[in-house]
Amino acid sequence: MGNSTDLLKGKRVIVIGGSSGIGRSVAAATLEHGASVVIASSSQDKVNAAIETLKQSIPPQSDISVTGQALDLKDFDALKAFLTKEGPFDHLIITAGNFPKLRNFPEEDLNVADLKEAFE
Repeated sequence: MGNSTDLLKGKRVIVIGGSSGIGRSVAAATLEHGASVVIASSSQDKVNAAIETLKQSIPPQSDISVTGQALDLKDFDALKAFLTKEGPFDHLIITAGNFPKLRNFPEEDLNVADLKEAFE
């Protein structure tokens, strides 16, 4: 196996809940291992602040990127649109909410009842 810092080189990773706490730490580690990251969080201000912080760890002239957007995880259509828009992606990391039924997306479709159950 090659250098572990290149473990995710060229991969695209989505981190839902990536603007703070564990999610931002996961996003930072993912960037350090060579992946481009898309973060989602409940507040665009939080997303913007996290992006600015995370960008500082990206080497100049790198093809690694970090982007993101606000997302209401209770809005099934918005979540599905976000995942579709940001696809294809190699890894999906969820550090916000409780989403046991999302583990097999997109192979298994999502439904509103599953999302509501995750937040109740």
